[in-house]
Amino acid sequence: MYGESGYDVETLDLIGEDVETVQQWVKGLQSLVVISKSIQQETEYEEWLLAQYRKADKDNSNSLDFQECLKLLKLLNIKLEEDYAKKLFDQANTNKKTSIEAKVLDAQEFVTFYKLLLRRPEIEALFSKYAKTSLCTLTAGELCSFLQKEQKMQNCSIEHAFKYIDMYETTSAKLQERMTISGFTNLMTAEDFDILNTRENEVWMDMTQPLTHYYIHSSHNTYLLGNQLTGESSIQAYIVALINGCRCVELDVWDGDNDDPIVTHGNTMTSKIFVRDVLQDAILPYAFQSSPYPVILSIENHLSLKQQDVFATMLKEILGDLLYDTPIDTDMTKLPSPEELKHKIIIKAKKTDTVIRTSTVVVQQSEDSDSESEGELIGTLNGAVVKEKKKKEKVKVSAKLSSLVNLCQAVHFKGIDEILSTGKSYHMSSLSERKAKELIDSNPFKFPKYTQKQLVRIYPHGTRVRSTNFNPVKFWNSGCQIVALNLQTPDEPTSINTAMFRLNGRSGYMLKPDYLLSKNVEPSEKRLFVKIISGQSLPFVSGEKNDIVDPYVSIEVHGHPEDEGKKKTRYVSNNGFNPSWNEDFTFHLKRSELDVIAFEVKDHDKRGFNDLIGAYYIWATSISPGYRHIPLFDKSGREILAASIFVHIKFD
Repeated sequence: MYGESGYDVETLDLIGEDVETVQQWVKGLQSLVVISKSIQQETEYEEWLLAQYRKADKDNSNSLDFQECLKLLKLLNIKLEEDYAKKLFDQANTNKKTSIEAKVLDAQEFVTFYKLLLRRPEIEALFSKYAKTSLCTLTAGELCSFLQKEQKMQNCSIEHAFKYIDMYETTSAKLQERMTISGFTNLMTAEDFDILNTRENEVWMDMTQPLTHYYIHSSHNTYLLGNQLTGESSIQAYIVALINGCRCVELDVWDGDNDDPIVTHGNTMTSKIFVRDVLQDAILPYAFQSSPYPVILSIENHLSLKQQDVFATMLKEILGDLLYDTPIDTDMTKLPSPEELKHKIIIKAKKTDTVIRTSTVVVQQSEDSDSESEGELIGTLNGAVVKEKKKKEKVKVSAKLSSLVNLCQAVHFKGIDEILSTGKSYHMSSLSERKAKELIDSNPFKFPKYTQKQLVRIYPHGTRVRSTNFNPVKFWNSGCQIVALNLQTPDEPTSINTAMFRLNGRSGYMLKPDYLLSKNVEPSEKRLFVKIISGQSLPFVSGEKNDIVDPYVSIEVHGHPEDEGKKKTRYVSNNGFNPSWNEDFTFHLKRSELDVIAFEVKDHDKRGFNDLIGAYYIWATSISPGYRHIPLFDKSGREILAASIFVHIKFD
């Protein structure tokens, strides 16, 4: 398969004659995957290093002397004591090449020199603690002991230890079924041993409960790549959202020329794309590429009756059997489960005639513009006045389109009490963040009961014309399932959202905590102990500063109001290469199922402008205990090559 996202994938299906043969193949393929990933990462890293080397080789002599190496190290955010650096330089200078009476390193020697700098005393100390029978290798039994005692992998057996030696040891020690410090470092820095619990790589939650019992990965105005008023509409935006596991995407549909409906943010200056292209080029090929669980198309219908029929025909012809068009039992008391709805696309839209229609209007600023004219002033963007109008009007829904709306019938919110007494399980309402917050604050006990009965969708308020986001945690805390964010905006709320839906095999569905499902359970109180040990290969931050960073780590809890808090380490001066902190912190978590832990590495600035170096957000319940590396991502959400922090985690 080939897609616009730029990757090429071919599949091969294999059938084994018996279970033992299948298990051997699976084991072998898993080892190949780990080895190929390791080789790829090592190759990419060396290529990056060599590229830096070539940049520093100003005279194209294919060599760098000691002072040139020091300058390059500084550019790589590394500051070392000169004597220590000289010792490693001489150690790497195996060819003893000189240039004008100065020792120099060629490209491969520089790679060796750099790798000598990568020695990790904190990992070596752990290795030495368990290497009892030999100072330079671990036996399978010693490795197993380390994994059980330090990493809390209680089910680890000697067979697991042999497997890890086979996967991560690269020297001849593998033949003796032993692991060297090199293999141990490979294991400790491998993705499977970072802070995220490996169970999250698979779907492990119960997927047989009603849809209302799950948080659902959702997007607001999915088609937009930028702001809400002048942003570009793009099919690629749908593709990216679906590939990243989004299960609820939005289509604002309007009449197009030649009876060809379009998707756009109406009454604004956003561009237009055809509904047909969205369905054919994005929804159909990508809906179930990342997850087999149901996709909800949230439709905001602005079509004429004629083009509603055209739209309904497109849905049926393009989506075919994927479209869930089964009529519902009006007496049903609960929705089907994600498991029952696998590989199905559900249409969320209105079936009623009378709706409250909200429209956003852009009025160009001029000398005689009346800011007090009809509509609520909600902001400005690029000299334009933005107003929101609400009016009650009759909106006819065609029988063809209405027949496709079943499990997610959009209705006007009639109040919590009425919904609890007479509401239908297949009805759902959309609430702005402000309206939802008011309802939650005034009905803290009733609101979760409401979300046990019906789906509810929360969307950004109209003032967020720049596609900013609200913190989704408050709404998840009250059981809201579909919390729609502007996923095109890389900010803290989307980082929290990513942390949530990275879990459960990136399926896009997360089972809500038991206490939000009317089950009598005690709060899951825990104490979280975090030791921030060290950092590795922290990059420069963008901006005016070009000096080596002074990094510190902040840890912040987002979640239950009583759990929220923030703590931080001291800063380390002039060391982005291997800063060491060794500082301990304790957090008391009363509702750990609702807590996201944010690890942020920042560059200390005496003026108070502490720029973000990298960050990682993780759900508290998915943290692995023991000695773990935390990968770092930049403010755009891209992983920073080789950058991480090393921590020790403990729960009680």
